[in-house]
Amino acid sequence: MELQALIYERIGDKERLLLPRTEERVRSWLANYVTRQSVTALLLDVPKTEYVFRGGEITTKVLEANDVVDLVRAVRGATSLSEHVRLITDEFLPPTADAFDGVDYFVLASRRLADDPPGQIALSRWLEQGGRLWVMLDRTDLDAVAGVLGIAPGFHIVDRTSLTRVRIDGRGLGSRDLESKVRELEQPVDFVRVELGPEFTVLHRVNGWPASFSRTIGRGKVLITTLGMDAWCRPRTADDPRSPFDLIPDVPVLMPAMEYLSQQFQPSAAPIFPSLDLPTKEGDAFAPLVIGDIGYSIVGVSTASMVFGGFLVMLLVLALGLRKWGRLEMLSWIGPVAALSTGLAFVALGEVSRQAVSPTVAVAQRIAVNPQNQELSVTGLLGFYRPNGGPAHIRTTRGGLLELDMSGLEGQTRRMVTTDIDAWHWENLTLPAGARLGRFRSVARTEEPISCVAGFGPNGLQGKLSARACSGLGDILIQAPSRRVFSVRPTTDGAFTIGANDLLSAGQFVADAVLSDHQQKRQAIYRRLLTDPQAARSSDDSVLFAWADPMGVPFDFETELHWVGSALISIPVEFGHTTPDTAVVVPRGFVPFRRILETGPILPTLEGQEAIEEHLRFQLPPSVLPLHVEKARLIAKVEAPSRRFTVSVHTKNGLVKLHSVQSPIDPVLIDIVGDDLLLMDEQGGLNLVIAVSEPPSVDDGQLPKWDIQALELEVVGRTLKR
Repeated sequence: MELQALIYERIGDKERLLLPRTEERVRSWLANYVTRQSVTALLLDVPKTEYVFRGGEITTKVLEANDVVDLVRAVRGATSLSEHVRLITDEFLPPTADAFDGVDYFVLASRRLADDPPGQIALSRWLEQGGRLWVMLDRTDLDAVAGVLGIAPGFHIVDRTSLTRVRIDGRGLGSRDLESKVRELEQPVDFVRVELGPEFTVLHRVNGWPASFSRTIGRGKVLITTLGMDAWCRPRTADDPRSPFDLIPDVPVLMPAMEYLSQQFQPSAAPIFPSLDLPTKEGDAFAPLVIGDIGYSIVGVSTASMVFGGFLVMLLVLALGLRKWGRLEMLSWIGPVAALSTGLAFVALGEVSRQAVSPTVAVAQRIAVNPQNQELSVTGLLGFYRPNGGPAHIRTTRGGLLELDMSGLEGQTRRMVTTDIDAWHWENLTLPAGARLGRFRSVARTEEPISCVAGFGPNGLQGKLSARACSGLGDILIQAPSRRVFSVRPTTDGAFTIGANDLLSAGQFVADAVLSDHQQKRQAIYRRLLTDPQAARSSDDSVLFAWADPMGVPFDFETELHWVGSALISIPVEFGHTTPDTAVVVPRGFVPFRRILETGPILPTLEGQEAIEEHLRFQLPPSVLPLHVEKARLIAKVEAPSRRFTVSVHTKNGLVKLHSVQSPIDPVLIDIVGDDLLLMDEQGGLNLVIAVSEPPSVDDGQLPKWDIQALELEVVGRTLKR
C-alpha cells in the first residue's frame, strides 16, 4: 500500500513545509503488509546475531536458530499457525500498551525486562486488556514478573536447580499419564521450584512441584512454566511425522504436556469481547446506554402529526373560505407560504430539542480489575454531543487513546499531534452538531486495590467485596466456572453469601422482578458478554461483575461539559482455603466438568442424534480440598424423546447404575450418598458416566435429536486436614 507524508518544521506557533528536493510536494513510498494473523512476540536476553555487509553498509541480522524460538515455533505449529515468530531485538519495550495491539501472544524469556520499568507497565496494561503472556521462569527473574503481574505476583521462588531425570505429571483429569515413564536427559535442564498462592491453577507438576501454572489478569491470561526447554520437547527423528513447516524440517516434537498447553492457551482468531465497544453492523450493546445518557431526541411522531395535521386543516379552511369569496386563485401563493411556515415550525422544534441538551460526554466503560494492582484497565464507548458544530478541541496529558468515528468528515485535513508519551491533541478538527461515538481505552488509578475474596462454607459461597473506589454499585452477579450466573447482594461492609436460591434462570442476569429501562440495557449487555460463544472465557475461573458509576476519563474536550455514564466492572474471585473440619456446601455451578478420553480431557458432547456414552469428570474447587464428600446431587435437564437417559458411577466393584429414565422431559434430580459411590481421585475429581440410548425405531431414516440443556453437581462434605 502507498503511504504519503508531509514534513513540517514548527517553531512556536508557526510552521514551514519542508519540500523534497524533487518536484513532488508529497513524499510517498510503498509498504508491504499482510492480512491480520495470530502474532507471537518473543523477548530473549541476547538474541544471536550476525553482521551483514550489504549496499555499502553494515547491518545486523538476527539468527533465528535459537532453542526457545524452535519451541515457540513448535507450539504455533501444533495449532496450525505459521512459523513466523517476531523477535524483539530492541533494548527496551515500547512504553505504551498501544504498541502491542498487533500481538496476540507474548513470550517472556529474558531477564533484561527487570531494567525496563516503562516496558513492564506497558506489558502489564496490554495483558489486562486481554493479552496472553507466557513467562519462562527459568529464563527470567521474579522482579521482572512482579513488575508485570502487580505488586504481589502471587508466588515466590524457593530455589533454582537442574534435573537430568524428568516426568511431567498432569492435573489428573482421568486421562492416561501425560508421560508414562521418567525421561533421561543428556543435558540437565533448569528447574525453578516455586510455592503458589490460591489464585493460580496448577496444570503440571514435576516431583510434586509446579511445572506450569496459570491465572487470569484482568481480561488477559498468564501462563508460567518453570522447566527448561528440553523438558517440553525433543528433537525430531525420521520416525516422527513430517514437520508442520516445509522450510523448517527440524522443528522439535512437543511432549504431551506442552502439546496440551499449546491447545489450551493459544489465542483464538475472534476478539475476546466482540462488538462491545465500537458500533458494528450487528449493533452495539453499549450504544443504547451512551445515547440514552446523552438524552438527545428528535421531534416525536405525535408532535410531527399535530404539525402536519394543522397544516392540512389550515389549507382546507383557506380553500373553503377562498372558494366562498370567489378568490380561489390566491391559494396558489397562500399554499406555499403555509408549507414554508410548517417547515419553519419543524426547524424551530428541532432547534429547541437540540438546545435543550447541554454539551455532554457520555461513557460506557468496561473495567477489568487486577486485584494485585491499583491500576485499572478501562475500555469502552464514548459519546460526544454538541448542539452546535465547529472546531473541536480534544486533548489529553494523562494518557489513553480515543478513536472517534470520523465518518462524514472526508476531505477534511486534520492532525493528531503527539507531544509526549501520554500527551496528544487534535488540530484542525471540525465536527458537525450532534452526537459522535468513539471507542477508547485508558488507565484509571485507585487509592486502594479492588478485590473479591470468597470461600465455601456451610451456607454456600461466602465472601467479601472490597470496592471502596467504586460508587453506585448495583446489579451484581457472579459467573461460576460452569457459566451459570448467581445474583449477589452484599451488605454495607461488602459481605455476601450465595447459595442455590441465588442461581438465576437461563437468560436472566438482573435479579429484580421488574426492570427499569436502564436495567434492561444492562441485561442486554450481560447477555451478550456472558452467552456469546465467541466471548466465552477459556478458563474455569469465577468472576464477579457489577455496574457502578464511571471512572474518570483522561480526555479534555471543552469547558462546562456535562459528564454522565456507567461502568461494568469485572473482578476475579479469589478463593481462600476453607479451614479443616468445616462443613461446606459447594453450590451447583462451581463444579466444572470435562469429558475424559484416552487422549485427554475435552469439552463434553451435550447434543446429537447418535447414541452416546460419556465419561465425565467433575472437578471440585481446590480451595475445599482435601474433602470428605458426604452427599452429592446431580441436577440434569435433558430432552431425549424415545430414548433412555442413564447415569452411572465407577466404584471399586465396577460400574453401578444410579438412575435411568425413558424420554426425560422434567429436570432429573439424583442424590448420590455413600462412600463407595463418592470416590474421588487424587486431584479432587468425581467421575460419572452418562449415556443416551438409541431410539427403538426410526421414522423416515431420521434419528430424533437429543439435548442435555443442564448438567450440574452440588456437593456437601467436610474439609480434612491438609
